[in-house]
Amino acid sequence: MTQSNYVISDTPEVLNRKHNVTLTEGQISTILYVLEGYIDPTNDNSYDPDCREDIDNIFEELEGVIDTYYEANNNPLNVTYPDVDYRELTPFEEEIEIQKYIRDNDD
Repeated sequence: MTQSNYVISDTPEVLNRKHNVTLTEGQISTILYVLEGYIDPTNDNSYDPDCREDIDNIFEELEGVIDTYYEANNNPLNVTYPDVDYRELTPFEEEIEIQKYIRDNDD
């Protein structure tokens, strides 16, 4: 880890300034895991409502990023194949396809 020469101000406009960062899923997981330790009832910070609210907001933001990624990238309804037009088969069409499969694969 490198040292930097910056000081974080405690003014509201600085503390509430948003930044875009790129983190791996593993890094996000580590951050959330460490934050869970801060809200552990055995930790003094768990009773500080401001600290708890900040941590809850961080959880909501980071978990939301992960959820959005998986909804966009792993939802089977979003899978497309360039050479195939997908549509739901009717029960009749499905039965015909089954009969064709049985006919073509009958040994």
